[in-house]
Amino acid sequence: MMRTLVATALLVAAGRAGAATLPDTLDLGRGPQGELCRAERVWGDPAAPGLFDVSLNVRCRGWTETASVGHFRVTASTADATMRLDAARDAELVCGAGVPVTIDGVGRGTARRCIAREAGYEAVAVEVTRRGKTYAIDGLKRFTGNLAAGLRLIAGSTAKGSATLVPASAPVPPASVATPAAALDATALGFQRTEVLDYSIRGQHGEAREIGTRYLAKLPTAASKFDRIDLTLDAALSESNLGYRDVADAYLKQAAAMLDAADGPRGAAGERLRDKLQVYRAVDALNARNYAEAAHLAQAALV
Repeated sequence: MMRTLVATALLVAAGRAGAATLPDTLDLGRGPQGELCRAERVWGDPAAPGLFDVSLNVRCRGWTETASVGHFRVTASTADATMRLDAARDAELVCGAGVPVTIDGVGRGTARRCIAREAGYEAVAVEVTRRGKTYAIDGLKRFTGNLAAGLRLIAGSTAKGSATLVPASAPVPPASVATPAAALDATALGFQRTEVLDYSIRGQHGEAREIGTRYLAKLPTAASKFDRIDLTLDAALSESNLGYRDVADAYLKQAAAMLDAADGPRGAAGERLRDKLQVYRAVDALNARNYAEAAHLAQAALV
């Protein structure tokens, strides 16, 4: 009896020690627009209920429309665990058929292209088997780089550089249930720009950032460069007004690069965007209490 109790205690202690090897929060770097991303430990996840299982939610600053932008789950490689992981994925995502994938530094697995059921964003899902464990990750496609970095951290890999999570050959989700962002007409885009700016003028900068980031992420691929630059500038303004100057600076630089590109807007439309860029740079400097720089940039915008 005593030996049984000791063995049980040792197993419990080992399980807790294994779980404790991962911190409760993992830094996943910055997203494509400079968003700070991190993974946070989740306790009581029904998809990862085992003593040695691990579950983390991925959150990126500015993305408050969804509870998280992704998940990491580590479970034993069993049939029951696979069923739970599949159910958790399918509850939030609509995915195409899986294809084989090899993640450098982690191992071989299955990858899928998906669509988030509620928000309609493009997403990815990957399961990799490594040393008797299944590493299941899913999340929004725009944060693929952060998800790949997190997978390597959790798997204990020391591999560096970018990793392809989902090959381009992966089938798209079923068209009958997928809900990607629909094309927007000029009136709808004009309303979106006005809405973001109205929130900023009213001082509701958090709301301006949330909807600005959402509209930018859902902007159709076929949208004009003018619309993409315009929304990027509005996103920069909302970030700056909240004090996130590093993210605002990333947006401003991106807008400037698109303006200077060979296919950037020209003529009156291009000049209007350049004036807006100068004004928002002045506002950003003002938010940073760099009054001399703000005055210089504002004067340049008026010339």
